[in-house]
Amino acid sequence: MIVWMSDHARERMRERGITRQQVGNVLSRGRGYPQRGGRFLYRLGDMNVIISRAGVVVTAWCGVERGGGPQTKGRRR
Repeated sequence: MIVWMSDHARERMRERGITRQQVGNVLSRGRGYPQRGGRFLYRLGDMNVIISRAGVVVTAWCGVERGGGPQTKGRRR
């Protein structure tokens, strides 16, 4: 269950056609990867969700990795 979602996350989800149910599914069933600043990237299939240390959904997207994920952490492309 998602309790808090940033304005940025709501806007990006609307633009990208991502539902709250999809985000909830990623957070409950996906795999989490620590990120800088205490954030976590959750990934399930091609769906990605970033949450803050406080548990607030920061953004979500589908498709190609946007950097900072487990394969690219600490490296530049």
